[in-house]
Amino acid sequence: MRTTTQLIGLLLAVSTLTAYAQAPTSPTSKTLTPAEQKRQERLQREIEAQRKFKAEMAERQRQYFAEQAEKERKRKEREAQKEAQKRGETPTAKTEAPKSVPSSTAPASAPAPATSPVTAPPAATSPISTAPADAPTPTPSKASTADREREARRASEAARQEQAAREKAARQAQDAQNREAAQKQRDALQQQREAARRQAELERQQQQQQRDAERALERQTKEQRRREEAATAVATRPDTTAAFSARKQLFPKDHLFAPILLDPLQSQTYGSVLPLFVSNGERYEGTIVPFAFGLQKPFFRRQTGTNRASEWALDVASFTQFEVYKDEKINKQRRQLINTDYRVGISYHLRRGPGTWRFRAYHLSSHLGDDFIIRNQLNFRLPNAVNYELIDATYSQQIRDVRVYGGLGVGLRISQERKPLSAQAGFWYKKPSTKNSQLVGGLDLKMWQQTNFRPGVKAGIGTTVGQGPNNLTFLLETYAGFRPYSIYEADRVFWLGVGVYLQPF
Repeated sequence: MRTTTQLIGLLLAVSTLTAYAQAPTSPTSKTLTPAEQKRQERLQREIEAQRKFKAEMAERQRQYFAEQAEKERKRKEREAQKEAQKRGETPTAKTEAPKSVPSSTAPASAPAPATSPVTAPPAATSPISTAPADAPTPTPSKASTADREREARRASEAARQEQAAREKAARQAQDAQNREAAQKQRDALQQQREAARRQAELERQQQQQQRDAERALERQTKEQRRREEAATAVATRPDTTAAFSARKQLFPKDHLFAPILLDPLQSQTYGSVLPLFVSNGERYEGTIVPFAFGLQKPFFRRQTGTNRASEWALDVASFTQFEVYKDEKINKQRRQLINTDYRVGISYHLRRGPGTWRFRAYHLSSHLGDDFIIRNQLNFRLPNAVNYELIDATYSQQIRDVRVYGGLGVGLRISQERKPLSAQAGFWYKKPSTKNSQLVGGLDLKMWQQTNFRPGVKAGIGTTVGQGPNNLTFLLETYAGFRPYSIYEADRVFWLGVGVYLQPF
């Protein structure tokens, strides 16, 4: 007895401890953040919605089972009536609520249906049959139970499908909402991009307009500067009378007809170094150094109006050529005179409108140098056709920055001594500017009947330093054609070198 009491006490203690261990402990109170509160409220709303949905489905299932039970009762009642009619009895079916009868007469029916859980169908109210005592009481069959189970499964499947449909509809609604939000976001982003593009286009147009305005201003500035430079250079440009004011003038400082720089026989001062010199197809083993001292100096000018003037000028020059070579006999460098040509003449310049005429008459004679005669042992007289008088007319006109000219000449010697005709043409480029140096270049072509009109072409490019007519010009020059100096004018020559040209007067 004592042992039994101790065992019972031990079991009670273990049960108490177990119940205490399984008792839920109150969670530690914790202050929730607004986001956590919203999340907890949303979770509670979802739980409440699921609970309501389950209760609704349970109610529908209960109603469905009640309807099925009522149909089954009516069906059995109809079957009982048919069975009674077959036996010749008229059963009296009561549709009112059933009453209690002694158990010896008929079996008691089940109580009124009550709300039952979803897992079991509710009991249906069956009326007490008033059939005679010998009529058998209908009892549920196994087929009816199977039908109820199938109906229950169908109801459960229908509820599940309805739940799935609702979830699918919710997902579709959420997807549609997400798509709509994404489309709105894309539209907003597209609008922002379009606005940015329009802003960039507007800025680009503004920048383009600003650049165009700057270019237009720069063009206007350049045009204004060019006009100013042209106006400034008009007074110093050759072949112009815009700066002339006096009606008559002695020894003017400029020219109505400027000297032709690239003419090998122009009265001017220059010096050249020709390291490449080819005569009749053979290269000279040395260097030719031609130089000249001369001038074309106006001494009287008369102006009768704007771009209408005339002047007389003195035209004198000497053209000398030296050779620099190495004498192999004495192994020493030599500098010897080859030839000298002399020219003296007078010219008349006439300005009419945009162009100027030059009418000239001069005498030219050529003389071989003593060094050349001794070196080549020339102890006899040579025929000399480069000893003649000539008159020519040349026209020159300034077209913007380019001066073009052309003319014809006639010799005054008899044709047995020298054939008379000659011609000359060319151009000279110089950009008017107020700067101290300008780019210059040009080409000169001369032909003589004496050399069968074989052209002699001289070209050069370089720079001019200084303003006005008395400037210094540096050229890289070349020549090809007949020899322009000495009695050997029939030779074919070619040279390449550099030259410095000066107009001292």
